[in-house]
Amino acid sequence: MYPSQAASRNSRILFGALVILAISMRQATANASLAGYQAPCTNEGEEVRINMRCFKCICKNGFVECEKESCPAVDDCYFYKKKGPDECCDKCIGCLYEGRHIDSGTEWTDPEDPCMHYKCVSGVVTRSEMKCYAPCSDPSPPRKGQCCPTCLGCRLNGQKVFGEATLSEDPCVKCTCTGHKLTCTKRSCPVLQCPLTKQIRTPGECCPRCVERREEIHRGSPMCIIGKAVHFPGKPYHGDQCSNCTCQNGTSVCEKSTCPILECALEDQQREPGECCPSCPMPAEFRSTCIADGMVYQNNETWSLNACTSCECRAGEVRCANIQCPKKKCGPNETLQTVPGECCHRVCRKPSRLYRVR
Repeated sequence: MYPSQAASRNSRILFGALVILAISMRQATANASLAGYQAPCTNEGEEVRINMRCFKCICKNGFVECEKESCPAVDDCYFYKKKGPDECCDKCIGCLYEGRHIDSGTEWTDPEDPCMHYKCVSGVVTRSEMKCYAPCSDPSPPRKGQCCPTCLGCRLNGQKVFGEATLSEDPCVKCTCTGHKLTCTKRSCPVLQCPLTKQIRTPGECCPRCVERREEIHRGSPMCIIGKAVHFPGKPYHGDQCSNCTCQNGTSVCEKSTCPILECALEDQQREPGECCPSCPMPAEFRSTCIADGMVYQNNETWSLNACTSCECRAGEVRCANIQCPKKKCGPNETLQTVPGECCHRVCRKPSRLYRVR
């Protein structure tokens, strides 16, 4: 066979493989992986470009493997933009703030004031001042560009913090260990568009979320929607008990108060009708012991509840810290499994059968 004939034959084989691959992909609908005839490839790890939207293909072990592209989460937004004919995903509506479009879920701080925090959630920008918490007696002052002081050693209520942790009595207090220094901040929850009857707060989590979604109906309109009320530019309104809002170009911009960090247990906190923030009851006499699960602990004594939670007895109050594991996302054919006895060691495992474009 002449070289030109061999090249022509190889081209036909490659073209045939791509045609088979394209047909297989068109037959795939909601499946995260595709099945069909084998499509060989040579450049291991390289992306294989196919004329098919919403799928990403790579060369793996000599064959083309394709997976459906993952979409951003829309569970936390009330209004969303339904995907168009040339789009792969539904999306939360973003915010228009100071002349620029901001994706829902984006957080940022004021360059001139690092304690001023902003967050865009589904058409609402919430602006609030962060509060600081120092779980040590001699914190170091904030570094340049930072809001809160730091504590050396990264310990919180007896728990060694390696990444992030929260307080059991105030899950909105987030502590982060960086370079053996612990920084704890509290941010207010973002104002939500959905009515209170459509909001839910999971125990142990900081903020409520909307439990249903609606397709955006006022695209391009200058009006704003909070709960069941429609607002227009020029007149202030309340986003919730703790916020004051204005409607700007279809985006609610809300100033919200951040509640103080409380020292009492979550079940002891009280909120008066119409008040923005909860408070602690008047302290009783000083107590030198704590009782938890039938056990008596001395003041300043620490103990572990499980691999992710430890507690400390402080003046008769049980105070606990919960390690926050980083979110880990597995592929469409993988399951997330936790290693017994460890807090954050989680691995993604695939089933025994591998799906390929074949």
